[in-house]
Formats: sequence, C-alpha cells, structure tokens
Amino acid sequence: MKPLERPQISRHETRQTPPYRDGQSMNDLGFCEQFTVWAVRTQWPHGENTEETGLIDDAFAALDLPEGCHLVADFTKALKQTVSRPLVIPEPTTPRLTHDEAQMLRFLAGLQGLAQCEGTPCLASPAWRPALRLVIALNAAGLHFGRRWYESASFPEALPQLH
Repeated sequence: MKPLERPQISRHETRQTPPYRDGQSMNDLGFCEQFTVWAVRTQWPHGENTEETGLIDDAFAALDLPEGCHLVADFTKALKQTVSRPLVIPEPTTPRLTHDEAQMLRFLAGLQGLAQCEGTPCLASPAWRPALRLVIALNAAGLHFGRRWYESASFPEALPQLH
C-alpha cells in the first residue's frame, strides 16, 4: 500500500490503548495488530526457518517497510532480555492471542500514542528502544493500532499478495 492510499488520521482523534485480552480472536483485531502478532510469532524461536524468514521479509517489503523484519527481530530479542520468565508466543497460525501477546499489543499501542505526541518515555528497559523504533516504522507505513483498515478481512486476506 502506497502512502497516498492510506486513510488519514484525524488530529482530533483521541488515542486510547485498545482493550486487547487473553484468548481474543485474531479476527477481532485490526490489520496492524494481526500483522504485528504474526511477525513476532514468525520471529520467535519456534519459527526460525528460511522459508518463514523469506515470507516475513516479503510481507514487510509489500508494506513498503523492508527493514521491518530486522525491527521485529530486535524487538523480540529485547523482549526475551526484558522478561525474566519464558513468554508464551505460539505458532504463527494460532487463532487466538495469549496473555503475553495482549500485553505486548497494549505496550506497542501505548508507545504509538506516545510517538505521536511530545515527550520522551523512560528508556530504561531494553525493550523500549526497539519497540519505539518498530512503532515509528509502523506509523511511517500507515499502520496504526486500534484501527481496522480492513473491516471485513482478516490478516491473510488483507495482506497484499506476495509474489
């Protein structure tokens, strides 16, 4: 999707972190959320094979975000360093969010709101900087948390065709 094809965000729109929850269906999420969860799941240790890496590279390229794969990899690495327990990140085809994924989406959505206003968040956690870079890149690509650009389509149908 090219920048001129994306819906414009009203400056008068209030930004609140969407209520993501454990067990929520992926079909209830907007495209940005579905894409982000899929990308993180694909980058997680159970998804480290060449075919999936090529798929995620192609998906980000289709969104005019060729560096996205590296941003997600940096973010997932930082998550592993930040959280002292193993995170529950399932296979990419799992139809529902885990508690950890819901928290991750709330964190990223909150950061996206901060990235659009003045002020700098505390960057003490190793996850802040990679998460903020990812959110800024998603913003630049026209992807916003809490918005449903593709009301009638779930992630696989909404993603541009990859060739």
